[in-house]
Amino acid sequence: VKKAQSLTTRQTIELNIPASGGTLLLFDGEGALKDVFVTGVTAPGVTSGRARMSQSGERVFFSEPTPGRANGTALASWTAAPTFSCGLLYCDKPFGLELSCATQGAVIRYTLDGSLPTELSAEYSGPLTISSPCVVRARAFLSGLVPSECVTHTYVFGEEHSVPVVCLTVPKSDFAKMYTAEISSTGKVTHGEEVACGMEYYIEGRQAFAAGAGVRVSGASTSVYPQKSLGLYFRAGYGRSSLDFPLFEGCPVTGFRSLVLRNGGQDAFYARMRDSFMSRICQGLDIDVSFVQPVVVYINGEYWGIYDLKENMNEDYVASHHGVDRDTVEIIKRNSVALAGGNEDWMELRSLCRTVSFASDGDFAALAQRVDVCSVIDYIAARSYFYDADMFNQKYWRTNDGALKWRAVFYDLDYAMMGCSPGGNVLRLYFDPNGVKSAHGSTTNMDLYCALVQNAQWRDAFILRYVYLIEYVFCPENALPVFDELAAVYDEEMPRHSQRWRGMIPSHEAWRQQTEALRLCIANRQSYALAQLKSLFRLSDAQYGEYLSRAEAIYRGEQDPGGKSTPAAPLTPAPAATPAPAATPEPTDLPEPTAAPAPTLGNEQE
Repeated sequence: VKKAQSLTTRQTIELNIPASGGTLLLFDGEGALKDVFVTGVTAPGVTSGRARMSQSGERVFFSEPTPGRANGTALASWTAAPTFSCGLLYCDKPFGLELSCATQGAVIRYTLDGSLPTELSAEYSGPLTISSPCVVRARAFLSGLVPSECVTHTYVFGEEHSVPVVCLTVPKSDFAKMYTAEISSTGKVTHGEEVACGMEYYIEGRQAFAAGAGVRVSGASTSVYPQKSLGLYFRAGYGRSSLDFPLFEGCPVTGFRSLVLRNGGQDAFYARMRDSFMSRICQGLDIDVSFVQPVVVYINGEYWGIYDLKENMNEDYVASHHGVDRDTVEIIKRNSVALAGGNEDWMELRSLCRTVSFASDGDFAALAQRVDVCSVIDYIAARSYFYDADMFNQKYWRTNDGALKWRAVFYDLDYAMMGCSPGGNVLRLYFDPNGVKSAHGSTTNMDLYCALVQNAQWRDAFILRYVYLIEYVFCPENALPVFDELAAVYDEEMPRHSQRWRGMIPSHEAWRQQTEALRLCIANRQSYALAQLKSLFRLSDAQYGEYLSRAEAIYRGEQDPGGKSTPAAPLTPAPAATPAPAATPEPTDLPEPTAAPAPTLGNEQE
């Protein structure tokens, strides 16, 4: 509801009307309905209203903004969008593409260079010969009507892909402005511009949807790679404010304001699937992790290789997965930088973590009012089991209305198990009060984790949960089938991908060697992770046995009547009332953080 501030002065009122249209109701000061207007479908640069001096008050459209002035030339309606005779992505031989329009007398104009057709573009007069990969864009024009929406279709020749295909169409001049990134000697990354694009999504060669979007390079140090990660943004200015489609199997969210096409990050030169595997194996834990779908990307009809289509880990994710108001979300990058909202509460929390002892259950309870302490357990367990040494990239988020406590964000997972040594160890670094040094020489602070580990109740819950995850979730029996299924998807596409980006992955066989090394690491990781947990918390065999018995009891409780166990982990650690060992173990003295392996640079996802 928007209220006028004056009855005598002309005012401009901002209204959030969807492109699909809406109904406006005008009431007087007494609440009596005075007028009704149905906007109809609009588009960027097109508005609707009533024709000047109209006696019937019929709706018309305008293509020229006239704020503070009378409406301009009225357009009666929309021209129908062109129809393509072929709606398939894959072509096995040349063919003639026919275009038609349901609006009598309309002229169809088209382009083949990715640009948006205008009234000066080539006029369609007969079938277009499609004999090589290309993108056809078409619009229909008729005097007195709004030009139609742009219809875009990509056609490719050759072997079909085994995964969904994302086709992006960007005018060549805009592509040059967008597809660029530079990194300074201090590590500062500068990206190119965000530009408008057409996006098509194909499943088994059939177009599932097409939409306008904004596209720009995403990531930090990896954005200088030849194959770059890309962010996709759905805004009203591009035709729609969100994309509504079930992109990810099992994902409860089907509406997206932004997405990421990820190039594999720092793993792009190796197994190329670490981030996807981590996203898949950790679904169901009490952490915020993106769903992922491997896809093939074409840009302006040119093959661009394998990408990982993912949810964007920003305030859109928080709002959609936690059911909160997007405008209340606060996101902190690393130690203090606010990516959304403010950082005052976070900085106050960090100060408390450094100055207050949380060994007291009373102080710990106060901390738990502000921090989702159970989610933090799953976050550390997952990061440390798969020893992701890229600890530079950390994010935390909450809502400022109390609906969501502070949670660590599980993202940027491409450095997990890098080096493929099953004995990799980063667990103790999460509890190092000195923080962790990055390649830049700066320090990532671990204040929150160091505060939590002071409390015996939290330590007990952490150890129990970690034992459970090691034994029943991250174990080879669960992890390897997830890995193998994903590897098979990449394997089928890798010959073309490695040929396209030979400077990143030299050959299909080289990729298979990297993948097999990673698989062997996953197969052998379990015993090392257990040993590291026992060492850090000085668990005796008897103490560990007690934790294992408690974890087994939790697992047995998940069995269905038929006795078939499920691999899904419980969403929270065992409650404090669960019997614990007589003395909850404390962590041993921690080493200097420089002992940890470290990636060259962080790869901040946007």
